[in-house]
Amino acid sequence: MKAKRLLTLPGLSLLGLFITSFGLAQTAGDFRSFQTGDWNNVATWERYDGGSWINPAPAAPVTADGAVTILSGHTVTVTLTDSINQLTVDAGGVLVVIDTVTLNIEDSAVPGIDLNLKGTLKNFGEVTLDPGAEISVADGGVYEHARNGGSIPTATWESGSTCEVTGAVGSAPSNASQNYHHFTWNSPGQTSNLNLAWDNITIGGNVTVISSGSNRFQFTSSTYSGTTITIAGDLIVTGGQVASNGSSGAATYTVEVLGDVIVTAGNLGVSRGSGGNATWRLHGNLSVSNATIQSSNPQSRFVFAKTDTQRVSFSSVTSTGIFHYEVDTSTILLIADGPDAIDVTIGDSLICRGEVIPQGTMSFIADAVYVHARDGGTIPTATWNTGSTCLVTGATGNAPGNANQDFYDFTWNCPNQTANLNVAWSGNTIGGNLKVVNSASSHFRLTNSTDYLAPVTIAGDAVVESGTLTATGSSSAATYTVNVLGNVIATGGTLAPSRGSGGNATWNIHGNFSVTNAELRTSNSASRFVLTGSAPQSVTLSNVTFTSAVNMDVDTGATAYMGRSTFAGAGTFEVRSGARVFSGHPVGLDSNLMAATVLLSSEADYGYNGAEAQVTGALLPDTVNRLIVDNSAGVTLGGNVMVNDSLELVDGTLSIGNSSIVATGVIGGSPSAYVLTDGSGVLSIPFVGAPGTRFPVGTPTSYAPVSITNGGTVDGFAVSVADDAGTTKPRVNLKWDIAEATAGGSNAQLQFRWMASAENAAFAADRAANAMIYNLTDTTEAGSGAYVPEFGGEPYALARTGFTTLGPFAVGNFAGGSTDVDDAEGLPTVFAIGQNYPNPF
Repeated sequence: MKAKRLLTLPGLSLLGLFITSFGLAQTAGDFRSFQTGDWNNVATWERYDGGSWINPAPAAPVTADGAVTILSGHTVTVTLTDSINQLTVDAGGVLVVIDTVTLNIEDSAVPGIDLNLKGTLKNFGEVTLDPGAEISVADGGVYEHARNGGSIPTATWESGSTCEVTGAVGSAPSNASQNYHHFTWNSPGQTSNLNLAWDNITIGGNVTVISSGSNRFQFTSSTYSGTTITIAGDLIVTGGQVASNGSSGAATYTVEVLGDVIVTAGNLGVSRGSGGNATWRLHGNLSVSNATIQSSNPQSRFVFAKTDTQRVSFSSVTSTGIFHYEVDTSTILLIADGPDAIDVTIGDSLICRGEVIPQGTMSFIADAVYVHARDGGTIPTATWNTGSTCLVTGATGNAPGNANQDFYDFTWNCPNQTANLNVAWSGNTIGGNLKVVNSASSHFRLTNSTDYLAPVTIAGDAVVESGTLTATGSSSAATYTVNVLGNVIATGGTLAPSRGSGGNATWNIHGNFSVTNAELRTSNSASRFVLTGSAPQSVTLSNVTFTSAVNMDVDTGATAYMGRSTFAGAGTFEVRSGARVFSGHPVGLDSNLMAATVLLSSEADYGYNGAEAQVTGALLPDTVNRLIVDNSAGVTLGGNVMVNDSLELVDGTLSIGNSSIVATGVIGGSPSAYVLTDGSGVLSIPFVGAPGTRFPVGTPTSYAPVSITNGGTVDGFAVSVADDAGTTKPRVNLKWDIAEATAGGSNAQLQFRWMASAENAAFAADRAANAMIYNLTDTTEAGSGAYVPEFGGEPYALARTGFTTLGPFAVGNFAGGSTDVDDAEGLPTVFAIGQNYPNPF
């Protein structure tokens, strides 16, 4: 043969393991190595002359010669571009092709393998094949691609052979998509992320990654979307970084690993391409220590796919990026108990269609999701950190076992559910939200009478989107408590405190209560929703179906904002002592509370805060603790009311008409918030003494409060004010009526306030000169002592002491008498609590 040197290819190291021998008998003209040396050095060879081996050979072997063998222990180096056929490299023998040299494998006229590699071929240059030429890398044979770039020769890779890439720097070897047995990547000089463009190939043995410099070794690229790469043996990573892909293109990849995945250093990437969706189906164990697991694509995952038991062993593992695990049907995944405090930390998702059994410890961190995608089975015991979720999607006729854990978020979404199922919670705390997305036509129940012992706490919201959420379904006479620290929200389906005829369930709700396009029902008349929050709670009810006797209570200390919502049905709505309820409905509580039984404590607070004019309604008790008006459009009192604490005026007028209101005190009062005495009704305050008391009254057109400081015997006073233009003399066109409970015991200072709009022109022309107080009973100046005016801004004020006789009063200058006073006759002069309480007259 002619001497043709080899051109080294960095990716050729996989080619040399499968070559078979060319025959046992020696033929004259055959060559074999005599010692280590250069291919073209005759001393390297001995030649068979038909009877014996002659060294040195008469010449270096050429293609016209017979079979050539490199024996074990010898290394033969090709230093010139050359061609060869009928070459065997025995186990332990080494053939080296230096850089800048090409070794061409010719198709021999003799049938058989043209290069039979049982030992090692180290390719620093190039190995090429003529058409029809064959290379076989035998069991134990190694092809080492010790160069950057180049091409791995096409070969038959027999069982036990190895292709090893050691020289890749900035370029991967071409022609690398072959069905190898063992494949090894060990390129410490690598300076770029490199891939071998594997496309639907099978690695019959192990893939071993030893080094990739500071970059990645990747199986394939986005060009081969939809490809499946099968590793029949193990994937072993002792250093470097390995990933299925690294492209941002939207390609899909499947990696089947039939053996184990063993990572003792470096980085294992499920997918390092943000657009590349890679699924690794693992059929053996996964063992990672002192290494990193990483993914850049949210759909990429490890699937444990063995129809048997598999094991995960982690130690000092760092998980980076978006990383998912999936346990296939009929797979049992054991979490080994390792040296770390937490053996496996799930940072993204674990989807379980089989079974996960922690022999060690598991943790789901923030945003991590465990998906129980099977009927029955067992939820693994784990630490469920803030922001984690347990999601049940596969339950049909059986609930998952071991579900009585302290989860963070818990979601039930089982559209194929065929039976009423419960998770046996007792004393458990859900740190976040409980959500029922779907339970088909069946119930999702928190617990049952057998396992329930202690209250269940939901620290976040309880949400129903479809299906049924209920505490229990038992007919036994058990008592259940559900504490919801967040909101209760139903946007569909059914929300029920209890669906058990014997199970008495109380839901203590600390947040808002919102039900829209959904059903409220129960099977136990003692079960109830209780609003018990310390902060204000809104009740929003829209398109609600009330089935059976659903009950709701507003607990002591709670504040419920009903808005325009209506609570109806055959149950009870109760407002307990010390509670507070606000109505936003135009018809007031009468339309908010239409349950069969309405129980409103006289020791509760009631408020009105609608966006349009309201009436208090007949349901407002005639005695309340506090009455609150906070409606700029105004509120009309529907009957006499005794307010044991305070009348609170925040915004808008309280029109009392012919009803009267008795309040121990009044909070607020302004030109935009006052008691409108637009009929025969009065505002009464029972205990008025020296500190002084303000009566924030007014007419439909003007705010006109009165302040009374009583230096005599503490007494009750009743005040009203009306528009009055009964004279053309200088005056304020208002008439104040003041009465006391016990006539003659008072020695009062009265202060009258008014707005400029209430003054007639004559009065306004000289306010200071005309401002006097007159008793309209006889049109005489009332009171004694000096006047105390306040004319610096509205409302203007005028005060005077010495009032011992009360009645109708006006501010103006009535000197000379008046013939126009029409309303003095019949006015009350004494305040008394009479039979028609709380009407003080």
